[in-house]
Amino acid sequence: MTLSHGEKYRTILGELCSTLPGRARKLLGLVQSTLRMRLLDRKPLSKWIHDSGRVILLGDACHPMVVRYIMDLPTGVIADIRSQPYKSQGAAMAIEDAAVLGNLLSRISHISQLGPLLEAYQDLRLGRTAAVQKTSRLSKRFFHLPDGPEQRERDEGLLKAMTSQSSGDNSGGSLRESAGNQNRQAAKSENDIMFGYDADDEVDRWWAARGRELEALETPKL
Repeated sequence: MTLSHGEKYRTILGELCSTLPGRARKLLGLVQSTLRMRLLDRKPLSKWIHDSGRVILLGDACHPMVVRYIMDLPTGVIADIRSQPYKSQGAAMAIEDAAVLGNLLSRISHISQLGPLLEAYQDLRLGRTAAVQKTSRLSKRFFHLPDGPEQRERDEGLLKAMTSQSSGDNSGGSLRESAGNQNRQAAKSENDIMFGYDADDEVDRWWAARGRELEALETPKL
């Protein structure tokens, strides 16, 4: 008998469910239909602008950030969830891209300025998104250590820091600042960079430094 995609998925899902607690099996048993989808990752690109200047990229088109998943639906192969990188910043990075690009293009007064403004968009965004992709990949190991000495050391370190923080005693180190804490999601310095970013401020700083150069290119208004 040849299984349809849905039947094949349910068969594989059933095999996976056999390893899960009863409540999880019950919830997954309610699934009536599925969608085929790919979750992809790639190394950072070297540029986002086509040589012609007529095509630019943003969001997942140039910096996909994969969220962990259970199985590869197109092939029906159960994935090792410990191997999937994630940081839950894909949508945020795409919104930042759009905000920077929109702010830059709002300042255009002649077509001759378009190329430099697109280059500014790439310069302002490529490095940041590449860094977020990198930290996303680093998170996978910390959160999915296999049972063993490293996993126990991680758990003990997090528990010690959390207990010290809750009691107001920092002798055990801060959960967010502990030098031995590999949890990049919790590190204050990491979160300051991630959530302290202001797209408009970035563009304003760039314009203050480079805006006069573009204004010199200005010819009759659009």
